[in-house]
Amino acid sequence: LCPILHQSFISNRTEFRQFSSFFFCAFIFSINCIAFAFTFAGHVGQVMADVQRQINQVDQEISEILEKQSVAQLDSEALLQQTKQAMRELFAQIMDIKRQTDMSETTVKEITRDIRQLDLAKKNLTASITTLNHLHMLVSGLESLESFVKTKNFRDISNLLPGIQNVLEHFSQYMTVPQIKALSDQVNSIRAELADLTTAELKRYFSGGFKKASGQQSVPIEDVCLVLSVLDQAVREGLIGWLIDQQLAEYKILFDDTQDDAWLDKIDLRFSWFRDCLIEFERKHAGLLPAEWDVACKFAAEFFQLTGSMLDQVMEKRCVEMDAKLLLFAVQRAANFEALMARRFPGRGEALFQGTLVGRFQKRMSIYTASLDKTLNDLIDQLVGKFKEVGPPSAEYGCAAVAIPTSSDLFVFYKKCIQQLLQLGMNANILVDLSRLFKKYLHEYAQRCLTGVLPKIASSHSTTTAGLLQSFLKEGDMPRLSNDEIYLVCCVLITAEFCAETSHQLQEKLKEKAGDLAMHEAFDFTNEREMFHGVVSSCVQVLVQDLESACEPALQTMTKMQWANVDSVGDESRYVASIRQHGRQCVVRIRDCLGQARKYFMQFCFRFVNAFVPKFINAILRCRPVSVTGAEQLLLDTHALKTELVNLPVLESAAGRKPPEAFTKLVIKGMNKAEMILKVYIYFYLFISFDLYFTVSHGSCRRSRYIC
Repeated sequence: LCPILHQSFISNRTEFRQFSSFFFCAFIFSINCIAFAFTFAGHVGQVMADVQRQINQVDQEISEILEKQSVAQLDSEALLQQTKQAMRELFAQIMDIKRQTDMSETTVKEITRDIRQLDLAKKNLTASITTLNHLHMLVSGLESLESFVKTKNFRDISNLLPGIQNVLEHFSQYMTVPQIKALSDQVNSIRAELADLTTAELKRYFSGGFKKASGQQSVPIEDVCLVLSVLDQAVREGLIGWLIDQQLAEYKILFDDTQDDAWLDKIDLRFSWFRDCLIEFERKHAGLLPAEWDVACKFAAEFFQLTGSMLDQVMEKRCVEMDAKLLLFAVQRAANFEALMARRFPGRGEALFQGTLVGRFQKRMSIYTASLDKTLNDLIDQLVGKFKEVGPPSAEYGCAAVAIPTSSDLFVFYKKCIQQLLQLGMNANILVDLSRLFKKYLHEYAQRCLTGVLPKIASSHSTTTAGLLQSFLKEGDMPRLSNDEIYLVCCVLITAEFCAETSHQLQEKLKEKAGDLAMHEAFDFTNEREMFHGVVSSCVQVLVQDLESACEPALQTMTKMQWANVDSVGDESRYVASIRQHGRQCVVRIRDCLGQARKYFMQFCFRFVNAFVPKFINAILRCRPVSVTGAEQLLLDTHALKTELVNLPVLESAAGRKPPEAFTKLVIKGMNKAEMILKVYIYFYLFISFDLYFTVSHGSCRRSRYIC
């Protein structure tokens, strides 16, 4: 650009921002620049010359670009033709390679066709030779086996027979061939003959019993057992069953249900007989019978089944002679013997023997539960008698209340019953009956040993003749709980709490041992826990009634005072001091006794406030007639009592703690009602007095609408 345009660009730099605008127009921009430099009109010729030179230069550049583009287009067409030619050549090469590959594959197939035929021929030939060898082995083996059977050569039979059976398995798919079928039938016939022969030999050997002298058999009995091991399992099991029946024949006679030794008191004789018999059997024949037969374990299992059946029969026949002691004795001995056999035969023993004999006594356990019912009833009688004999707990052993010892005696007995039944291997059904008994006597204990020993307090609301007479007694003559009785009530409370917690533990223990029956309703002790919580509530109520009785004379004194004659407001009244004195004596004593159960002490405080405040308000309403000064004295007394009640939980406490906020709110809310009654009375009285004064002083005949 010319210097003038250059100067215009510099002067108007903001215009350069228009270059990036979508609506930029070079012609308008140039005109604006030139117009901006209109003051330089004397240089128009020079400007036009510069513009023409730039136009020529731009035209030349455009021509060069068009020329280059034309040349590039020609080069692109040539390059495209070269690329197409290269692709045609590459495709031709690929097709050539494919033709060569097909030719190679055909050549390989022609080469390997003969090899595959040779391989197939080799395979068929090998299979034929193997089959012929197996057939030869089978035929020759059968011939040898038949000769061994005739000579009773059991050792060689035991070695040859498994091989023949294995070879015969190779012909399982050729059983439709008559010759193969005939050989298979021949093998089965020999096996059946061997089963009869070996069974006869073993029965002949064992037919004389265990005391028969050895060495009289014609063939080695060990070889006979080896042959029997390779025969069908049913044959072996049949022989073992016969052998076990032979050994148990004497047992069936000795312990028939007509024999004295068959009864439960001599159940140990059964187990002693079997132990001796098993030891003698293993001593003489352990080396003869193969270990894998497991004859001793099967012998024990059959003895258990037979003994269980015989016990069922004898118990059914002599059920009237059974008692709990005899039943537990038999169950204990049976459980011990089951454990002994389980250790004697580890692995299978526990599954075979555990509960086999003990389970036979399960349906007779009603005898045990009936006896346990009587035992628990006697135990409750003993606990009641023990309490009467020893007497209630005494405070001389310490201030804090403790649980009555008889409570632990009951739960210890429960624990022993559970442990005894679990050791005997009883199932969960007996625990259901046991749980129901436990519940029954928890109620008995709560009724006879806890609620039954609580001291009786006459209710202040009683309308009986005795209750009316008590209202005329002087202060200090009302029936009260002694220190020992307060301590006893607190001990009963602690005991009930202990029983509630222990009942929950008992419930969880029973559920744990019950297994699948854990959700049975018999294992739910919720009602029993609520029952003990009810005993706790009764204890708290007894303590509250005692403190109410202590405060009752003071309230009666309050209502009998001549409040209309009170001419000045002084210190608090005597009845307030009396309530404070009795309250502090009783509350401090109860707090010391319930030091380990503070929540129940606070429950006592809440209940007392809920009972005392309405009585106090009722006493205020009965204090008539009342002068303004008397009402002010009552208001002062009410404030003093409110302060005393607020500090009730912390009276003479060395801990320096504050009363609970909820308790403070309860006291303030109740006593504020009493204060409000007195304040309303005072204000009302003053208002009436002012109204009368105004009426008289102005000579008005208007009658007052207010009644004092």
